[in-house]
Amino acid sequence: MRFLWANRKTAARYVIFDDEYAKPFEGGVKLRAMSHRAADTKDNVRTGKLVGGALYLHRSAIHTLSSSEADLVSEAASLLPNGFEWCVLKVNRRKGNHVSFLDYEDLDHAAFPGLKRSCLVDLSSGKAKVRNYSSDNPPILHRKELLLAFDDLKRKEYAQLTDRLERLGLFQNMHKMGYRKQWEKVLRENGLDSNGDHSE
Repeated sequence: MRFLWANRKTAARYVIFDDEYAKPFEGGVKLRAMSHRAADTKDNVRTGKLVGGALYLHRSAIHTLSSSEADLVSEAASLLPNGFEWCVLKVNRRKGNHVSFLDYEDLDHAAFPGLKRSCLVDLSSGKAKVRNYSSDNPPILHRKELLLAFDDLKRKEYAQLTDRLERLGLFQNMHKMGYRKQWEKVLRENGLDSNGDHSE
């Protein structure tokens, strides 16, 4: 199912994503109204992961964006290379004209998904830059539940792993553990496997 976003200023309609998360809506008005409702609740329950002035959000939670950021994303999505796959959105709030579309491993199957490739869209220049990452030691996601909408049923499931590792004190000095090899070394030192489970 195609999910379309309408930009009222330009009357343009952009394909934001094309997957099982989309729900049928008629035109752009309902989509915008949904965005406002979701934004009203974000202050109470955190949706999205904030890192260094950038908001990371799973594609299934795109409806929680504010209206201004939704317009920004819709414009950036129109500049993506044909066929570029992505599952996580990065909105740079310090550089309001930069939006990145990130292709991570499947969040349902990877405890700490690795980044496969990204596409940075610079709206000031209208250019999109694709970058591929090493499969051997890619950047990885921690606390993946934060990327989901507050009412997503998977948040609780994902958070169980985070809570368990927090109790073990593993989420310290995270600036040194953003890549797979460094993180898995910490897990091994604490008797855990690459999924964060206790080794046999």
